[in-house]
Amino acid sequence: MRYSAVVVASGSGTRLNLPYNKMFYLFNNKTIIYRSVLPFLEDEECQQVIIVINPKEESIFSNIFNNQKITYTYGGSLRGISVYNGLKLVKERYVLIHDGARPNLKKDLIARIKKGLLNYNSVIPVIKSKDATMQNDKYISDISL
Repeated sequence: MRYSAVVVASGSGTRLNLPYNKMFYLFNNKTIIYRSVLPFLEDEECQQVIIVINPKEESIFSNIFNNQKITYTYGGSLRGISVYNGLKLVKERYVLIHDGARPNLKKDLIARIKKGLLNYNSVIPVIKSKDATMQNDKYISDISL
């Protein structure tokens, strides 16, 4: 299944108290954004990766990536605007949208999403949340309100 990927990376490091965009934070000698984009670059079915960035950081991103699959567009004042700006450049029927600040994307998850798209118009991967309410040192998972 051929698809495009939109990776939103135009944020900042404010919540992490970083003086720079958290995408450039080094984790095991690789930037967060590199780790977030790599699974798409390694997937032959991914035809394009659109990275949504702050225009002031384009040269930094260009130094991290040298791949013809990658194009850049600029983010907006809100996340929804940034995603929309990325979607405007999509060339494939299917698109996967990923938060660039999530560097642990696994190829298996991408494969499961693509498999789900064969049967559904949209797919959202989720992890079942464990409720934070405890009783007698055990989590209570089913709470009736």
